[in-house]
Parts: sequence; C-alpha cells; structure tokens
Amino acid sequence: MSNQFLRLDSEDVISVHPGNFERLEVSKTFTVTEIIEILQKHVGCTHKNDAKFFSAGIEAKVLRPGNTWQKGKIRIGIEFCPEVTTNQKSAVNNNLQPKQKTV
Repeated sequence: MSNQFLRLDSEDVISVHPGNFERLEVSKTFTVTEIIEILQKHVGCTHKNDAKFFSAGIEAKVLRPGNTWQKGKIRIGIEFCPEVTTNQKSAVNNNLQPKQKTV
C-alpha cells in the first residue's frame, strides 16, 4: 500500500466484506453518504447541529506541537488508500532509472 489516503466524494461507491463491521448493519456495497448516515445514527448524531460534524464541520481549535492554538473547523470524512500493483511499481521504477542513450 502507498499510505497515501485520498478523501472520497459523497457519491463514491464502496464495497467491503460486511463481516468487517460487528455492530453496524451495512450491506456489501454503499455510497460514502450512506455509510456516513449509518455512522451518524450509530454514534447518536441525529440532531441537525450534531450532523454538521460529518458535513460542514464544527467550530474547533487545534493545538499542534510547537505552534499556538489555531481556530477553524473539524469534520469526519471517509478516506481510501489504494494498493499499488506490481505494474504500477514497475512503471514508477522505470521512470526513476536514468535513460540510456541509443546509438
């Protein structure tokens, strides 16, 4: 895996083994919007203001080591880390090798 996570859009479709979720009732295939709605219900975010945590975000402050507090918003989203196939690795390695001159 590349460890480079990409944020998924609301209508992207996800397919997982339902056994990955012990306490959530999910089907094998669902959209990002559908899984976020399931998570909202599971954690009790049924009020409109609570739901902002998954959409527009909620007001917050963040403190990072070596910095001061910074005001902004936080929100929860779904990210995907694609596997790098052997063909993709070969293509990357070929692009990194110096080109040889042809005579």
